Amino acid sequence: MVVTALAVLLCTALAAWAVDATYGVLRASQFIGPLLGDVSGNTTGLHTGPVTGNVTGSVTGSLTGNVTGNVTGNLTGNSSGSHTGAVNGTINPLVFSGSDLGAQINAAMAANPGGAIIQIPPGQYSFSTTIQCPVAARVAPFILQGAGRGNEATDPTPTKLVYTGTGTAIDQTVLSTTYQNIAGCEFRNFKLDGTNAGSSAIGISFGGTDSTALTHITITRFKGAGVQVRNAAGLWTERYSTYEINLWHNKVGWKWQCDSGCSPSWGHFHMYGVHVNVGPELGLSAPYTGFLANGAANVYDGNIDVSGNIEGSNNDSLFSLSNSSGIVDTVLTNDVECNETNCVLATTTTGGFFATDYVMPWVQSNWTDVTPTASSCGSGSSFDPNSTMFSGEVHMGSGATNCTLTFPHPFNRAPRCTVTDDGNPLGHYISAKGAGGFTINCMTSGSPVSCGAALAAYFCSDR
Repeated sequence: MVVTALAVLLCTALAAWAVDATYGVLRASQFIGPLLGDVSGNTTGLHTGPVTGNVTGSVTGSLTGNVTGNVTGNLTGNSSGSHTGAVNGTINPLVFSGSDLGAQINAAMAANPGGAIIQIPPGQYSFSTTIQCPVAARVAPFILQGAGRGNEATDPTPTKLVYTGTGTAIDQTVLSTTYQNIAGCEFRNFKLDGTNAGSSAIGISFGGTDSTALTHITITRFKGAGVQVRNAAGLWTERYSTYEINLWHNKVGWKWQCDSGCSPSWGHFHMYGVHVNVGPELGLSAPYTGFLANGAANVYDGNIDVSGNIEGSNNDSLFSLSNSSGIVDTVLTNDVECNETNCVLATTTTGGFFATDYVMPWVQSNWTDVTPTASSCGSGSSFDPNSTMFSGEVHMGSGATNCTLTFPHPFNRAPRCTVTDDGNPLGHYISAKGAGGFTINCMTSGSPVSCGAALAAYFCSDR
């Protein structure tokens, strides 16, 4: 029915009364009584009473009452009441009951099984309750987003979530094969801080999901890991993505974890714009790691675009691969500065392996020891002062027929290297080439000879 302005004004003058439902246009300049039914038309006036139904039209005036249903149209006026349903498809978790933000977000998701955008207003929120995305029901995905992440350090962050618990701050780790490939949550535009969390706390953990996405978020100071992609027994995780995320001073920035009996597959993924700061700010024992694969994790067929800084004391690594874990058939673009004595691109232990398709190793890095080590090169041998592990010149010493160059940081695989005489009459050829270095042999007429004071120029690339 159409409720005219006259009728509304007359009724509100007599008493506060309830309207069961309206299906036309509510044009009253003011409506004070409670609306117990649905509004499926448009409201253009002021409403100060509670609405317990759904508003499916447009609200162009002010709404100061409480809405326990959904507003699915446009809300272009002011709204000062609480809304436990969605407003323009977005939910404010703060109107839900709960002991902290984590409990409130969980309540918001439980009340909206059809999925929704959960919008965390600007502010700083301390919580210890794990935010639990669905893992045991096939529901529509949720988007958890804030108003912005700010920069990586101390700042007036628009939306900052401070986790104080001992487990995982945000979790969607599927534990049952029944729910393999459940729709992954998306996380956007906030900072997640683990400074006051437990000694093994994790920022975000997911696994067994499909299409989980992290966009424009900063995860910092977690003593376990900033992000964990965990495959429980019998499960795998594929088609996940990141865009412009910052893993700043966590013990481990990003971790692929294979539980006992897992399906060791983490394929078909895209990680763009990952910024990693590896270093000792947490005060824990070294080494710190940017990316860790553990428990026979097989990370393959993806893209990793990473930049950042390694700034600890010694032996911190960008990648660490252990227990038969590996990264293979993956395009790695790397622009990470090394600001410590000995950075490691990839450490491999207990069967770990690293075999990327295309690597730009340590581009524009501030290595303090990039010049190879020379051995068995004769008395008085030396390098040109501008030599690096990629190119340079070595001055042979007397009394040697060959010279072995050892790279300070091994390539991921044996590089392609060439050597020229650089104006000297002797011939050179390379032998014993590997990821860790190569040997230059001095020859003339096909026979080994003393290198004397020969000058050999070399160039190496793993492309």
